[in-house]
This record gives sequence, C-alpha cells and structure tokens, in this order.
Amino acid sequence: MFRVAVTQMNAYSFDKHRNLRLVGRLLKASSKRSAQLVVFPELCVTGYSVLRDAVRVAESVPGPSTRFVSSLASELGLNVVIGMVEEYNGEVYDSAVLIDSSGDVTGVYRKVNLWAAEKEVFKRGSKPVVFDVDGVRVGVGICYDLEFPEYSRSLALSGAELIVYPSAQPAECRDRVNVYLRSRALENGVYVGFSDLAGVEGEYSFAGGSTVVGPNGARLTRSIRGEYGLATCDVDRELIRKERRANPYLEDLALSPMTRK
Repeated sequence: MFRVAVTQMNAYSFDKHRNLRLVGRLLKASSKRSAQLVVFPELCVTGYSVLRDAVRVAESVPGPSTRFVSSLASELGLNVVIGMVEEYNGEVYDSAVLIDSSGDVTGVYRKVNLWAAEKEVFKRGSKPVVFDVDGVRVGVGICYDLEFPEYSRSLALSGAELIVYPSAQPAECRDRVNVYLRSRALENGVYVGFSDLAGVEGEYSFAGGSTVVGPNGARLTRSIRGEYGLATCDVDRELIRKERRANPYLEDLALSPMTRK
C-alpha cells in the first residue's frame, strides 16, 4: 500500500525561511504517520502574494530551497511535491518540484493553465507530466489545472493512478472545488490529492480544505480545518481497478468515434 499525505499551511509572503520551517515541521509529522509521498501547496515556499515581484524570489532547481527540502526528504525517507517560483532558462514559472526519498530532484512540473494575474508574471509550462513514485504513477497539476477536465484526463491516459494538485484556491471557490475534486477522480478512476494554502495572505484569502478523494468520487479524508495540518490516505490499486471496471470511461473513450482519428 502507498500512503500519500496532503498538507495545508498559511504561507508568509517573501519569507522563505519561515515557510520552510513550516514545511520541515509538516514533513516530520508526515513521517510519523508513515507517509511515502507528501504534497505541499502551490507557491508555499514564497507565499502566493509575491506575484507583484516574483522575479525577486525565483530560484533555480536545484537551489537553496530545494536543497533544504532534499536534505529532510533524504533524512526522513520521504518523496515530496512542493510548490515554488522557479527560474529556468531566464524565465519565471509557477512550478511543482518532485524530490524523491533519496533527496534527489527527479522532476519539475511547470503550470500549464495560468489563472488571471499569473499570466502577466509566469511563463506557461508546456505539458502535463506523470512521475513514477515508489512504483505508483503520480500525475501533477497545479490549482487552476484542476478546473480543466482535459488536463486530468490526459494524465489518466498517461497512466496516472494518483493525481496531486498543489493549490492556492481562493475561499470563494471552496464549494466548486469540492465538485471538481470528486468529478476528476470519478471520471478518470484515480485518486486525487488536494493540498491548498489556508488563511489570509496579503489580499488573498484561501479555501483550505485539503483532502484526498478516491476513484469512486468519495472523500477519503476529512478536510483539514484551520491554517496548518495534514491528512493521509492509502492508495489501493484494487479500488482503482474496481472503479474502472464499473465505470470504464477511459476504455470506452478509446472506442468512441469522437476520439478515433
């Protein structure tokens, strides 16, 4: 069985040291609960309210922040997905970095679907990605990606069994986010992990409610309340197979004249 932990935190704008201390505490708490993969919110290293000056906090990967997380990942034997502002080839991206349990950076996902003011700050990523994490196929999206059914479907068709969404969803979107999470899980027969910022940061108020939804569309953890916490869930491949047999959307899609060339 593969155990994923989704975390929730209130990040502090431009204060990487303070945010990374919170990350460290959550990693240690996740280790005590036998997690294998720990997911952190979007831009949690810097805070989300850095859009006005994101260049100032952008880092290359690897860099100081990922080295800090890599050291703890290696020490605790954890795989980590963490959101940050990344500088790559002279451009600035809203990125999620995957660090394995040996402390190595094994991949970076750069957000494809940028929301509102993000379009003026970040360069758009080029494609969705699926990673192998301890034998489980894990797709990664960031926040607004969740709202595009095509995005999750592309990850499922690429073999994803679990899709994780580091997020900074605003408080006013809380109800519809719950609909998106259940829909993306059910229509693709996958687990969906949602890790959101919480509380108030600058002009933004975040939804929180981090959780894991199963391939049957059922919420498998209680939504995290408050500004700081984590929830864990075991990924059961037999449940994935069962739900895909009962609702063979991916199989039938391949047979549909709408998708055949």
